[in-house]
Amino acid sequence: MKKLIVTCAIIAFGTVVSFAQSAQIQPNGTHAQKVHTPIKQTPQELAQNDCKYYQQQIKLNDMQFKGTYDASVEMYTQLIAIRNANPTKDMVEENQKLMSTRDQKFKAILSEQQYNDYMTIRTKGTLGARRVK
Repeated sequence: MKKLIVTCAIIAFGTVVSFAQSAQIQPNGTHAQKVHTPIKQTPQELAQNDCKYYQQQIKLNDMQFKGTYDASVEMYTQLIAIRNANPTKDMVEENQKLMSTRDQKFKAILSEQQYNDYMTIRTKGTLGARRVK
């Protein structure tokens, strides 16, 4: 009976230790920074995918397609440059700034109803999951 209790205690201790190490604490006591995976698509490919999706969802005409495409290429070019310059940097604030700038450009390009539909798509976060291939 003692052997069973000791064995269970050893297994429980080993499990706790293995999960505790998954936090990746560095030797200086800080947590490891997240390293972003490289973006494999070009800014043009990313913008093309986004705009095809917008064209299907919010019915862009040719001029609106070109305007949203240009604004998206500009945003993705800056995003990739920032991400490649420092792959461990927390990019939440930069992403929000870039998206806000693109949103303002879209607002000038799209009709009020299209812009509202775009913002609904963007706030639901469905764009990335439903990219057109």
